[in-house]
Amino acid sequence: MDEATVTSTRKSEFPADPSLFSRIAAGDEDAFATFYRHLVPQLRPFIFSITHSDQLVDEVIQESFLRFWLNRDKLPGLNDPKAWLFRITGNVCYSLFQRSLTEKKMLDRVELQSTHAHSDTFDLIQLNFLKTALQQGVQQLSPQRRKIYCLNREQGLSPDEIAGQLNLSVQTVRNTLSASLEFLRDHLSRQGYTISVLAVLFFKV
Repeated sequence: MDEATVTSTRKSEFPADPSLFSRIAAGDEDAFATFYRHLVPQLRPFIFSITHSDQLVDEVIQESFLRFWLNRDKLPGLNDPKAWLFRITGNVCYSLFQRSLTEKKMLDRVELQSTHAHSDTFDLIQLNFLKTALQQGVQQLSPQRRKIYCLNREQGLSPDEIAGQLNLSVQTVRNTLSASLEFLRDHLSRQGYTISVLAVLFFKV
């Protein structure tokens, strides 16, 4: 995709709701879902123009929106949140591109195994293995990271609430949570699972 096409994609019409990003910054998940649904069709060709990989497109989208959501407190100070999302997406593209070949091999191995077992039983076994592997990964986190991760996943506390409870800055909590998710993703990847950071965030152990 040439530069003119990318620019045109970024400038495509967006719902005229000046409160949308303020609502996202305040943690409004419905506003975030609206932004997500509108931007995904624009991001797909942009991502593919960089990665040339259909497999990576969804991965990049999920991780880009995760980073956008975790850093949503920055939105009030931004002139162009859409451009910021595209910058985040570009960074994610390049950081994930090098991992794609290894992850593809792991995915192929799991798919090969699945052809030799009953699908329902295999899926249940795989889910249990995945949950066990994730639990093992959580136990390998440092005490501080594990505490923040569990407060977020088990008690459903937001980064702001965790920061208040642990007497930490909100940004420290977000950075710690993001680092924990990256660690868990890599841990699962080493175990043979291909799973996105966003999926780790919402997966219940």
